[in-house]
Amino acid sequence: MKAKGVSEPENIPNDEENVINVEHILPEHPENNWPNIDPEMASALYKRLGNMVLMQASKNSLIGNSTFSEKKKVLKDSAFALTNEVAKESKWEGKQIKERQARLARLAVETWPMS
Repeated sequence: MKAKGVSEPENIPNDEENVINVEHILPEHPENNWPNIDPEMASALYKRLGNMVLMQASKNSLIGNSTFSEKKKVLKDSAFALTNEVAKESKWEGKQIKERQARLARLAVETWPMS
């Protein structure tokens, strides 16, 4: 299944060549690529749902611990709306992660209501 006319699809179940995985936008070990994020903050924010997006594994491995501006170039081309919308942010820090997490929580409730 192709999305947005790309040759490498983003979602084919059980297809080992086109694996989708989770990208942590703010990496676990941001080091010098994220000068405004200290190690304690990175540790607190790294595993938050608001910091994660779905991405083709091949692209995820290319961006690794890159800066947010470098990651944005890849995120913006994703066929996944919740992934490419992150590229609209000017920076990626605690505030953006918390806001996105709250938005995802609201979307989850709307998508999967309890009644």
